Amino acid sequence: MATIMHYASYLDKRSGEEVYGTATLVNGSGYLFRPDGERQATLVSYKDVDLMLYGLVEVAGAQYLADELAGGPHSTEFSGGEVQAHTDNRLK
Repeated sequence: MATIMHYASYLDKRSGEEVYGTATLVNGSGYLFRPDGERQATLVSYKDVDLMLYGLVEVAGAQYLADELAGGPHSTEFSGGEVQAHTDNRLK
């Protein structure tokens, strides 16, 4: 079975700050949350509302590559001048 890993954030109960990292699904237990740049992980229940899962790492990586090959994530929506005009119209 393939490893299921999500980009995630977790509310640190000691500091009250939101910490970003990855969460790996552990069968029957929940998720192992590992903050960015850390080696140590914390086992978090799948019922814990302080764990926010943002998206699968594998899918996000593929989408990032597709966006880069297409010229960036906004290349198909607006060109530089259109972005400014669009922003100005919303402010009126």
